[in-house]
Amino acid sequence: MSDIDYEALIVDDLAGCISREDKDVLLDWIGKSEENRALFLSYRDAWLATSMLANRQNSRADGSYKEMMAGVRSFRHWRIGRVMLKIAVAFGLLVMGGSASYFLYDYLQTNDRPEYCKVLVPKGSRSEVLLPDGTSVWLNAGSSLEYDNKYGVTNRDLKLSGEAYFNVFTNPDMPLVVYTHEVAVKAYGTQFNVKAYPEDQHVITILEQGSVKVHSVDDSWKEISLKPNQVLAYYKKSAQQDSLLDANPQVVLPKSVLYDKVDTRIYTSWKDSEWIIRSEKMADFALELERRYNVEIHFQDERIKDIVYSATIRNETIEEIMTAVSAASPVTFYIERGNVYLHYDKSSEMNLIRN
Repeated sequence: MSDIDYEALIVDDLAGCISREDKDVLLDWIGKSEENRALFLSYRDAWLATSMLANRQNSRADGSYKEMMAGVRSFRHWRIGRVMLKIAVAFGLLVMGGSASYFLYDYLQTNDRPEYCKVLVPKGSRSEVLLPDGTSVWLNAGSSLEYDNKYGVTNRDLKLSGEAYFNVFTNPDMPLVVYTHEVAVKAYGTQFNVKAYPEDQHVITILEQGSVKVHSVDDSWKEISLKPNQVLAYYKKSAQQDSLLDANPQVVLPKSVLYDKVDTRIYTSWKDSEWIIRSEKMADFALELERRYNVEIHFQDERIKDIVYSATIRNETIEEIMTAVSAASPVTFYIERGNVYLHYDKSSEMNLIRN
């Protein structure tokens, strides 16, 4: 009889603090029987449904580890089939860091086929999510992140729509790969941001720490390695070298431009207490405001889209931001039922503040 506590190894793995040797032992044990695999998945389900393991290290340190484990086991024994989990998760609202996100399962009856977990963050909200391998992810408004039940076991593959900031738990043997419709970003342990909204004209990868490798999904260009403070912009139509940054591009590839020595805060501050906007056209700024405040912005004059703004936004309301926009440019506005209407004001055209 083995004296290895496999349940403890499962918890270590889900918390992202398992050693390489223990990980090998766990993977070998999972592959030995369907019963072992089912036990592992039941703990994975408890993690996803209740997030009880997020503070596992603190729980062990303060002596409440056994109590927490009992709660996980109770969840597993209480469950009457996986359909109950599907219902519980699909209609559950998980609040993390003051923001709301929804966890949905795409449940499949056949054991040979994967289950999927999808995290949805609605407009007007942001959310921080802790993945089973210990990787933390900030999801911006109007974003979704999807992964299957083998995440952290045989893969660390994520499917992103929208924007996310990743603080990746290091695993040299298993890279984390973020897939968007156009590009894939591979990382082993690093901090980076990916912006890939379907309605945007470009997909932007920003590296703050460590290193990542990016390649196109359609293989139109080979893998590119990024260094800290570099930005790779993939343009969905054609490379517009002057449309994203003032800096000269370091590398130009089909539909892609690599920028060096960039102030990454401009691209990652959306998750922080101070959101930094620098030299951004209103056409792009408006899209970000729509997501952040869950409003729709309507341009009554196309000239407004080309006006450039800079700002540092803290806790201002959409009314306060629009008031500042009006004071800094020949633009008037009114808000009605979640719609913001912008008008070009010729009478104040001479007072345009150029940033």
